[in-house]
Amino acid sequence: MERSEILATMGELKLYGMKAAFDEIITTAVKRQHEPQRIVGDLLSAEIAEKQARSIKYQITIAKLPLAKDVGDFVFDGTPLNETLVHDLAGGNFIAHQRNVVLVGGTGTGKTHLAIAIARACIRAGARGRFFNVVDLVNKLEAEARAGRQGRMADYLSRMDFIVLDELGYLPFAQSGGQLLFHLISRLYEQSSVIVTANALTVTLDPAPAAWSDLIGVPLNILLTATNTGAATLAVTGLTGTKSILRPGGAALLAGDLGVGGILRGIYDGTAIQMAGLTQNAARTTLVYSTPGTTAWVCPAGVFRVRAQVWAGGGGGGGAAAAANSVASAAGGGEYREGDFPVTPGVSYNVVVGAGGASGLGVGPTNGGPGGTSSFGALISALGGVGGTAANGAIQAGSGAGGVGGSGGTINRPGFGGGIAYSIGAGLFVLAQGGPSYTGNFTNSVTTGVAVQGANGGFPGGGASGGALFANGGVGSGGQVILEF
Repeated sequence: MERSEILATMGELKLYGMKAAFDEIITTAVKRQHEPQRIVGDLLSAEIAEKQARSIKYQITIAKLPLAKDVGDFVFDGTPLNETLVHDLAGGNFIAHQRNVVLVGGTGTGKTHLAIAIARACIRAGARGRFFNVVDLVNKLEAEARAGRQGRMADYLSRMDFIVLDELGYLPFAQSGGQLLFHLISRLYEQSSVIVTANALTVTLDPAPAAWSDLIGVPLNILLTATNTGAATLAVTGLTGTKSILRPGGAALLAGDLGVGGILRGIYDGTAIQMAGLTQNAARTTLVYSTPGTTAWVCPAGVFRVRAQVWAGGGGGGGAAAAANSVASAAGGGEYREGDFPVTPGVSYNVVVGAGGASGLGVGPTNGGPGGTSSFGALISALGGVGGTAANGAIQAGSGAGGVGGSGGTINRPGFGGGIAYSIGAGLFVLAQGGPSYTGNFTNSVTTGVAVQGANGGFPGGGASGGALFANGGVGSGGQVILEF
């Protein structure tokens, strides 16, 4: 096969690396008398190198990096930056460990340059990424939400190795947009690494302090021009570095703590700026849902977090047949869970209150029904108590277990299991008491020698007691959901 035919065939097979290196590899092979295996290996290596170069070029293109910046172009002299750390970040080790990078500083300090340089270095090492100006990204997220396609951007970005979010806090955007951004970052947690460049909240003081130590104990009153979507820092013109802004008591900021148009009142304690009070309205709203069923709750404007308390329904007591010694078992109480959760203004969340378990029937007899699950959206759910077991000619020794195994929340209290029924002789029996949910009580103790229906479960989420000597069990109590914001 002639040279021209070989090159044409390589082109048809899209072996562009081999084609470009063919003449050089063959010429070198003839001069140095390379074996055929060596020639083939060199051609394959050339093809692999060319494909890698094309892949890197393509990945840099789709990453939408606005400029061609490299770490080697950055002038570290005269800056407080740790050059060794920056080079380590450019090595991409933070991506392998799913860590994030935050570059904070004033305007013109090189944050965007370094973010792009780190991104380019990581792409050259084989990573996939995407660059966004934060305001542009928020606009895309809002448009996505308006079109009813919320979540598609998050699905796309979660497949990337890293995301660059440039100029967080430089320009203000609506609180709803900030919350959409917050949810996106939460979705990316432990899936993709995030590189953030953030402009510190910057103030100019008169008289100008010579050092941060001059501000210890000095009250600061700052008019806010944007709402925070997470952690925030303060920069003072003329002073080196920034200081974290913390909630009263030293806790980290939550989204919306610094509200646009509000006044930040804080005091520098030598380490951080501690807020003297929250800038948003401190008034709290409490909503109580106690009717079993589903209710839609639409998150109001300006609300970013909700505390949810959730009680599941209690189980129903077992039914008892007419046969002698038939004493059914009691049911367990519903599970309780509680937690603090991020929410998005304008988004609807289902509030589900679990129903109490149905009573077991004496005719049959039948077991008591389980309590229903209570939940708030997909954020938290509590499971209902187990129903009591029917009795037919004997005392049921066991009782229904309390609800357990739900999801979400930082506080979890399983429901109490039902009590134990027993005989005290002379045809008298002590009925099993229904188990309560958190904050509730067992049903009252009952002693009987005749047919008695089980007591209904105590509110909220209490299990019912079982029936005795041809009677139905009690009905479990429905659950409850309380929202506070």
